[in-house]
Amino acid sequence: MVTTSTSVTTTSTSPRSSAEALSASGPNRARLLGGVVALSTGKAEGDLRVPGARPALTPSRHLELVARPWTMPRQVHSARVLVVDSPSGPLAEEADALVSCRGDVALAVLGADCPLIGLSSPEGAFGVVHAGWRGLLAGVVEASAKRLVDLGASRLEAVVSPFVRVECYPFRRSDAALLAQRYGEAVLGTSANGEDALDLEAVVSAALARVGVPAPVALGGCSACGGQWYSHRARGEAGRHALVCWQE
Repeated sequence: MVTTSTSVTTTSTSPRSSAEALSASGPNRARLLGGVVALSTGKAEGDLRVPGARPALTPSRHLELVARPWTMPRQVHSARVLVVDSPSGPLAEEADALVSCRGDVALAVLGADCPLIGLSSPEGAFGVVHAGWRGLLAGVVEASAKRLVDLGASRLEAVVSPFVRVECYPFRRSDAALLAQRYGEAVLGTSANGEDALDLEAVVSAALARVGVPAPVALGGCSACGGQWYSHRARGEAGRHALVCWQE
């Protein structure tokens, strides 16, 4: 099932997320509501793209990290959400978020500067979101939260993978202004070199707050100045790290 962005305008009154960091070394993990585990990988775990037009590791590497097939969308910087109702490998369908309430699936998205968000609920409905700036502008976070509520979620909490931080993210002012119209002036920032910049941390937090989700737990730092993660913007790297979530 596929859905497109639906705006939700509730504001957060919840306490900070209770997601618990499980590992200080190696892949960063967190335990979330509903028995969901989130795993955020880095360069040490390899390039986790699916084989295709460009060289990449095979899905067997996925299974070494999480022993079940990884359901992954064809990411296109959109607000489309897919509901996953059975285990599968990579999907042919275009989307930037996956949600499910099944205990036998692993949901994954890839990135190399974009925030990757994991969401979970006490009822076991959970999801992953590839939250590039275009998808954020289109409402991918809000659309994902709405689909999880449709699946029975009473409340949500979030984690976020390493992504490019404001000091390393010079950004065209006209595009940043579009995000400021949606999420407020706090998303506008200044880079370490004094250039106009976009504060993706502020954008993600504002998008989550609109659907009543507490500030996310960060599973790492800046992808651009932290060399343990892939960065297309800072180093032109083609590789991708992953955020994968599943129920234990």
